[in-house]
Amino acid sequence: MPTSNSAGKDWIGAIFMALKSAGKVKRVLDIGAGEGTYSILGRSRDVEWVGVEGWGPYVEEFKLNDKYDKIIIS
Repeated sequence: MPTSNSAGKDWIGAIFMALKSAGKVKRVLDIGAGEGTYSILGRSRDVEWVGVEGWGPYVEEFKLNDKYDKIIIS
């Protein structure tokens, strides 16, 4: 399933932005990247985004190479 529940995404986004603004985020590891929802919410040039996806076909289907600096299929 490539999508996730929307509950808590605003809260997580707010925490991420506060930490990023304070210079405390350098790299994000998104395990179970799916359609790349979190990279879309918080993508930034000064933060490295690494996605781990277990279902290889999602990489092409959801263009994960455009949403992450690095994709690991595992």
